[in-house]
Amino acid sequence: MRRDFRRAVVDTILPGEASLPSGTAAGVAIADGDAPLLAAIAAAGGGEAAFAGGAEALRTEALRQVEREMPEAFRLLVASLLADYYDSPTTLAALGWRSAPPQPSGHAMSQNDAALPTLLERARRRGEVWRR
Repeated sequence: MRRDFRRAVVDTILPGEASLPSGTAAGVAIADGDAPLLAAIAAAGGGEAAFAGGAEALRTEALRQVEREMPEAFRLLVASLLADYYDSPTTLAALGWRSAPPQPSGHAMSQNDAALPTLLERARRRGEVWRR
C-alpha cells in the first residue's frame, strides 16, 4: 500500500481541527494487518492514487461505503487509530494534558488544608470497624 494512501485514510478519519493535530501529524499510522480493509477502501475510492489525491468528499464517501460493507473491521480500525491518537504526546499537549509518566515523579498534589487533621480525628478515635 502506498504511503500517501495510508496517510490520506488516517487524515480522513482523524482530520484534526484548529487546536488539535491531524492523525498523521500526531504520528498515527495504520497497521499492516489492515490490508484487506485498506484494499476495500482503495477500491471504493477508485484506487490508491485516486483516493490519496481526491477531494475530502470522495474520501469520506469511500470510507462510508466500506463502513457499511465491513462494519466490524472498520470499527476496529477506527478504535485502533483513536487509541493511538489519544496516546500521542502531540495530541496530549494540544489538549493541555501531561504526557509524562506518573512515576517516578508522581502527580502534583495540593497540600492538605489545615482542617484535615481535625476532620480525620473522629475516624481515628473510632478505631477499627471491620470484623475479624
